[in-house]
Amino acid sequence: MVAQHRQDGAAASAGRNGGSPRNDIRLAARFAGVAFGLLVCSYAVFTSELAGRLFTERYCEELARVVRAGLRAAGQRAHGDGPYIVLSDYSMRVITACSALDITAVVAGLMVAFPASWKRKLAGISAAFIVLFAVNLVRIAVLVLLGSRRDAHFDDFHMIYAQGLLILVAIGLWFYWVLNWSAYARPARRRVRG
Repeated sequence: MVAQHRQDGAAASAGRNGGSPRNDIRLAARFAGVAFGLLVCSYAVFTSELAGRLFTERYCEELARVVRAGLRAAGQRAHGDGPYIVLSDYSMRVITACSALDITAVVAGLMVAFPASWKRKLAGISAAFIVLFAVNLVRIAVLVLLGSRRDAHFDDFHMIYAQGLLILVAIGLWFYWVLNWSAYARPARRRVRG
């Protein structure tokens, strides 16, 4: 039974990419080239002054607004305007680097570059955006709480743990999408009745 499953998996893989090592190399090169091109383009767009005025600044302001509302709902006296979050006498500004747009763009670029239908690519990108947005909201709220308490571990949490968490979530989303939604998704497991 196990040998049959491996055989079926190899046949399915061969059917997807022609089965030859040369086709595998072409597929990998195409993926790497498209992903790299999309990453360069997204970096150029997100760092441009025009994108900053039209989108990024407003996005950071909305992110700060949602975090302030979440902190107030949790019983904190958060306030502020625009991209600023004020708690006690501590003030934090949400900037583009805090927005998780960069890591979302990386995941989106990888999904666009990987073989899948556009419907599945857009579904994956949408789901990744929502999950990374939610994780980032929690990350920013925790940073504001730590900062307002003058916690000695603020810098470690900000630069190492919180960023690491976003990266791990992004990698997990990417692998989940590849294994379940892309052209290389595992076939659905069939239920055996008996």
